[in-house]
Amino acid sequence: MRTKRICENGKYINLIPKGMYGDVSRDSHMRECTGEIADQMTLFMYEEIAAFLEAAQEVGLKESSIQDVFYNNARSMLMNAGFDLGLK
Repeated sequence: MRTKRICENGKYINLIPKGMYGDVSRDSHMRECTGEIADQMTLFMYEEIAAFLEAAQEVGLKESSIQDVFYNNARSMLMNAGFDLGLK
C-alpha cells in the first residue's frame, strides 16, 4: 500500500493517491490526495521503518540495539530459513 500516515487531533489518517484504492469515502482514516504529495508516496512498510528508526533515536536507543532490530534480526531469520548469506 502506498500511503503517508499523518496525525490530526489524535487520530491517524492515511493519505493515499486519489483513485488508487477505490471508494474510501466511508473510511474516516483514509484521505485521498493528488499532486506532489501523492507522487512522492512510498510503500507503507517504508513509512513504518522510518517511524521506528526516528522513535528509537528519540528515546536514545543504542546503535547496537537498533542494529539488532534492523540487521541482526533479518540476518538471523534468513539464515534460519536456510539462506547462505556468505556472512560469518
